[in-house]
Amino acid sequence: MVERELKEVKIWIEILGYKGHITSITSQTADG
Repeated sequence: MVERELKEVKIWIEILGYKGHITSITSQTADG
């Protein structure tokens, strides 16, 4: 059970990190 929960959390962290990465790139492009 715990392993599955950790795996799901890992996936969410990767998804959120990916979105944040795209956002930072977009803002950098918009800035200049």
